[in-house]
Amino acid sequence: LMTLEKMALGGIHDLVGGGFHRYSTDESWLLPHFEKMLTDNALLLGLYASAAKSAGDECMKAHFQRVCDGIVGWMRTTLLSDEGLFMTAVDADSEGEEGLYYTWTVQEVKEALGDRADTFCQVFGIEDEGNFREEATGAFTGRNVLKLDQDVEGAFETDLVRLRERRAAREHPLIDNKRVLSANGLAIGALARAGHIEMAAKCADRWLSEADLPHQVTNGRSKGIAFLDDYAYFANGLLDLYGETYDIKWRRVAEDVVWAMVHRFREGDRFYATSNDHEPLFGRTVPAMDHATPSPLAEAARALYRVGKHEEARATLLDSLGWMQRTSRATHSLVLLAFEDMIDFPGADRTTGKKASQDVTVRLEPREAVADEQGWAHTEVVVQIPDGMHINSNDPTAKWLTPTALHVEGVFGEASFPSAQGEVYSGEVRIPLRLRPKKGTEEFELRIRYQPCTETECLLPQEAVLVGVVIVP
Repeated sequence: LMTLEKMALGGIHDLVGGGFHRYSTDESWLLPHFEKMLTDNALLLGLYASAAKSAGDECMKAHFQRVCDGIVGWMRTTLLSDEGLFMTAVDADSEGEEGLYYTWTVQEVKEALGDRADTFCQVFGIEDEGNFREEATGAFTGRNVLKLDQDVEGAFETDLVRLRERRAAREHPLIDNKRVLSANGLAIGALARAGHIEMAAKCADRWLSEADLPHQVTNGRSKGIAFLDDYAYFANGLLDLYGETYDIKWRRVAEDVVWAMVHRFREGDRFYATSNDHEPLFGRTVPAMDHATPSPLAEAARALYRVGKHEEARATLLDSLGWMQRTSRATHSLVLLAFEDMIDFPGADRTTGKKASQDVTVRLEPREAVADEQGWAHTEVVVQIPDGMHINSNDPTAKWLTPTALHVEGVFGEASFPSAQGEVYSGEVRIPLRLRPKKGTEEFELRIRYQPCTETECLLPQEAVLVGVVIVP
């Protein structure tokens, strides 16, 4: 959280127009390389959205939410095309000079803000000689990157709007207008997690309108055969949409994308960067490494796991153990998946409860519920929790804990959660459920989300999907 806060206060964050530049050139996040990428901003949007939900301090929550709003605003105004897809990047240069579009002299700020300029310059670190040195000569440039020492809680929003309007009159850096599937997949997932469902859904639907997923769309035309990162990022973006909306449509299309990914890119337990439809190569690359974006191999395994293909996901990770052992600093995405209890390392001590999240069992009793004269059918969700473990209640006090939650699709449903001992459930938990079909005998799908915990730690939230039927005599 501290790192995210310091990044948001630094020059790497475009405080005027929203979004983040590509990377910082110094240790204090002041001077960036001014290029702005969709991939970076999508990944950061997901992080800041999570931070806004989990931060304990209300001021920090609000700060992170404003950062999210700025990223989304920049994506909408600069990268979003008429068809609902996102373009790739914005160049660093304009008028032949890097950063000219984004930096300010004291005189420019005074012309824009008038009497408020002195206070603004003091708060945002703007100096007469400039606040950074030219890389080649080491001389101050007279230009400034806006930065903050602490969050100003929106107090200068009017001034930032004025600067934004003034900046709009400058020559804008070139925009790379390619719409690349992998980057759009990252954007879909991040937008969904940040609560911008409509924008994410429109983007996803546009890609799904293609008869065969392409690598990119440029000027309305589909181009290129998709790579593994395209399929993997897109599948996980669709699953994020499903996780935020509980719309079964997104899970089903995600499963279709994952099936196609396995069919095209996997041989044995190994995924390759290119598909069977690409031009035959001398050697096919296994994209295990993280770069500016997560490892496509890790994202493929994660998508497999999220659609219920647990053994296939574990097999992919086991096939990648050599990469993780030899290049652990370049394979963080794979290592993180391995530590999410997806695989057992040889000789690992499994007595600490680490694997217990896989041993929580959930069932319906009965699976076939018969409606009474009033049209209601009754069943129970039975959760069996191993010794030494518990799951959170449906309303834990601590906001960073994931509550146990039920969602029913296909019929109307009401759950009656039992009282919890100390805000947790342990042993066998029975959750009464009454169901009412919309018309006649109907199948339904029930999803239960829960977070397994020990006395010392909480594991990643889990989700189980159950299928039942309401019978109307």
